[in-house]
Amino acid sequence: MALVLDRRAAKALKAWYLLSDRVLLSQFRYSLGLLYAVAAYAPTNEAPEAVKDTFYWTLEHAVVMAETSPAVMCLVKLCLMRFLSSCHSVLSLEYAQSCE
Repeated sequence: MALVLDRRAAKALKAWYLLSDRVLLSQFRYSLGLLYAVAAYAPTNEAPEAVKDTFYWTLEHAVVMAETSPAVMCLVKLCLMRFLSSCHSVLSLEYAQSCE
């Protein structure tokens, strides 16, 4: 995972946490307080169950950490939306790509 920011976003960046090689949590200052952004890259369906379980545990941990903020933005594949739909404060920006 990587975080690429323009100058304005870089100035707003307060902290970032690389939770795994597939999940990145970043924290930004904005007009209403703090905004958390969760970037996640899910393993394919062919990945071992242990890899998928670890990924989803880490993603859930990131969302729980971010839910202290009034706004959470998740950058995820469409296949993760079912998982994130249970999170009440998540605003997602999905990109269309197969999970396979």
